[in-house]
Amino acid sequence: MNAPKTYWDEARWPWWSAAAVVGTDLAACGWFFKLNNSGVVGRSLFDAFFGAWGIVPRLLFVGVLVAFVVGRGGRRGLGLVADQLARRATHFAVLAGVLASITLLLTAAAVIVVRWAGHPEAIQPPVYRDGDTTGWIVIFVLGLPAMEELMYRSVVHGTMRRWMGPWGAIVCGGLLFGLVHYFYGIGLAWVWGYAIAGMMLAWMYERTGSVLFSWLLHALANLSAALVSTRTGLFESMRGG
Repeated sequence: MNAPKTYWDEARWPWWSAAAVVGTDLAACGWFFKLNNSGVVGRSLFDAFFGAWGIVPRLLFVGVLVAFVVGRGGRRGLGLVADQLARRATHFAVLAGVLASITLLLTAAAVIVVRWAGHPEAIQPPVYRDGDTTGWIVIFVLGLPAMEELMYRSVVHGTMRRWMGPWGAIVCGGLLFGLVHYFYGIGLAWVWGYAIAGMMLAWMYERTGSVLFSWLLHALANLSAALVSTRTGLFESMRGG
């Protein structure tokens, strides 16, 4: 089955576009944690988007916008394409099934290794959140995946691809994606999981040729993580044997 047409030749971002996006992301993370430690950050949906914490999505969007303006290529160069929609959707469905199977196998292997190493307490739900379900879905399922896909797939992957080819961009971009999540507050021991997730998202972007489908996969993954996290008995079972 041949992949739909892509628009990589139109995504000729200068290398510093990707550097600006990643740098802006890290700077926003540092500012966020500074505010969080000082007790300024609020927890409401309004605060998340328009309060002190809202500086993160705003700065990230500015970084993507700068890369878009100075780069060569328009909307299609960012992977914002919807032609051949049925064909792309078919690829998405097949690839999503493959990636879901790989994720289950990797998760099972991780649980076995962690328990064998004598650290069952490390087996924790992937998501921690308060009772604001609507706010959480808007932020974690819809908002942040869209922002991250525009940055790390549309701009960063497109730039890396020019210099190191598709597989180099998938692997190196995934490692970068995992490392950046360390600055989001993820424990260093779990960075590898986010790196693998970044590689999967980049592979989806490569195969479908549309960032809309990598965003959809990202959103579904975050939603699944939240739903699994509500099943506390599952994690108690994995820890206890």
